[in-house]
Amino acid sequence: MLKKTLLITNSIFIIFICWFLLFFILSSPFLFPNPLDVIISFFTMFNRVFLSNLGMTFLRVAVSFSFAFISGGVIGILAGRYQLFAAQVSPFISIIRTVPVISVIVIIFILFGFSLTPYIIGFMMIFPLVYQAFTDSIKNIDEAFIDMFLLDENKLVRLAIFCYFPLIRKAIFTVILQSVGIAIKVIVMAEYIINARSGLGRELRRTENNLLYNELFAITWFLILLSLSLELIVKQIDKKLD
Repeated sequence: MLKKTLLITNSIFIIFICWFLLFFILSSPFLFPNPLDVIISFFTMFNRVFLSNLGMTFLRVAVSFSFAFISGGVIGILAGRYQLFAAQVSPFISIIRTVPVISVIVIIFILFGFSLTPYIIGFMMIFPLVYQAFTDSIKNIDEAFIDMFLLDENKLVRLAIFCYFPLIRKAIFTVILQSVGIAIKVIVMAEYIINARSGLGRELRRTENNLLYNELFAITWFLILLSLSLELIVKQIDKKLD
């Protein structure tokens, strides 16, 4: 554990050394800001407006993730159990998975406007990951486990909770780890591209328009730390359930 902590600390130190070198080489805060100025901006940007926009992005991530996880889980379980159903939904999953993100953002924005676009984009990016994780996990379950459970219980809901979930829990937490970071990135990107009225994407747009590159870098670091923190929380929950 100590060795791992030292390695992480060493990596962070190297990142800041490279950052300082780039700053001195480029010699322009408009190209690459001073790391010290970014650190100051990081600790001073948490005003009421920023927290309000952060809360809006959190809401969009939570809603889109919840809908994607529930629907992707249900459809993934069905696809894992029934090959005909999997063949039926496969073209739709392929389209969602392969369509360019930028194209989807523009099309969804034209169709649904500011309010719904970040939610829909978040859903579309997470849903295929959840679906695939559940489908593959269900297919890999030994049929003997299911047959033994069905001898005493034939209700689908209880089958999912007490038989499927314990056997695929690792895959579920893995896809959550993958999805959380992706959800934050794509939703903030959507907020920025469509110039949403609220959200961290709007904060990025504001700093760009006003040439506030210190704040731009500070928000970027905040998003990185936010994604890493959420992943760490999920890992800790997974460990406690072992």
